[in-house]
Amino acid sequence: MASKAESVSPDKHVMEHHLKPYRWVIVALLWLLYATFGLVSRSVSPLVTPILKDLSISYGQMGFILGSWQLTYIAVAVVAGAIIDKWGVRRPLFVGTVIVGLSASLRYFPGGFLGFLPVVALFGVGGPLISIGAPKAISMWFSGQSRGTAVGISMTGMYIGGLFAFAATNSFVMPLTGYSWRLTFVCYGLLTFAVALLWLLLARDTKPAEDTGSSNMRTVLGRLIKCEMSASSC
Repeated sequence: MASKAESVSPDKHVMEHHLKPYRWVIVALLWLLYATFGLVSRSVSPLVTPILKDLSISYGQMGFILGSWQLTYIAVAVVAGAIIDKWGVRRPLFVGTVIVGLSASLRYFPGGFLGFLPVVALFGVGGPLISIGAPKAISMWFSGQSRGTAVGISMTGMYIGGLFAFAATNSFVMPLTGYSWRLTFVCYGLLTFAVALLWLLLARDTKPAEDTGSSNMRTVLGRLIKCEMSASSC
């Protein structure tokens, strides 16, 4: 009986640590971060017509602008993982979200193609910190099968944010800003800053969760070996 208790207690300790209710607060915060990611990344497309008219840029230039942040994203993603491994998830996710908010807010100022291009490309600097850091955060707070559930829930935020950008930008947000595409971007930026602040205030770093599935497998194998060595126990 003593050997059974000893074999179960480590797994029980891990499960208790990673079944804290606060981990669902982390999922909710990650959902909000993903939502701002989706919102800002999709926010240019509904506003293409007034932007083209105001900035006197061509469709070809607009196409280059829309693809610019993906190029920046690819370059930054190479080092984003190393940054998150070194500093944890709380600070890099905050910085990434602030950069996304800056990308949205600074779109108020450009007067042409050369001004608009870098502020949209800036999104690709903050984006990888969110999309790489969020799964890392879930791996730290969740273990076993619940990780998949947490990842699935949090990632819906990206698509809901994008859906809001397409569905509500022209029908709801633009009328509130006097049909100013510049102020619309500012609104999205301020919303992103608010989410970043919420993350900074409520998020916590924790030690990575152990894989309880593999740990349980080791326990079972250990018991089978003991059974083989001592037939009386089986």
